[in-house]
Amino acid sequence: MLINDFFSIENKTQVEENVVFAIKMHKNHKVYDGHFPSQPVAPGVCLAQMVKEICETEVGNELKMLEARNMKFMAVLNPFENEIVSVDLKIKEENDVFRIKAHCKNEEKSFFKIDAKYSK
Repeated sequence: MLINDFFSIENKTQVEENVVFAIKMHKNHKVYDGHFPSQPVAPGVCLAQMVKEICETEVGNELKMLEARNMKFMAVLNPFENEIVSVDLKIKEENDVFRIKAHCKNEEKSFFKIDAKYSK
């Protein structure tokens, strides 16, 4: 689990049908020692896992990814330059399958987007 280790949830707000999380990236996490020592970059797999774990806190269950229809990495997320980011979630549930659309960004940049299905 990456929550409270790689990142932490600072705040959560409801905006219409979206839930918006303020996320603090833990810039001294050991992953940045190797990814990369002189230019720290949040690994894409960690961003995907971060979204999954945020969704789990919202739905109250562990989730398993069924499919990722669209996964885009649009900009490098350097935690020293972007310690606080937002993750906007749109969650729809149908027959115990959750369709998740998530967007990780700050005011200037989009870092990561995913459109995926998860099950309990």
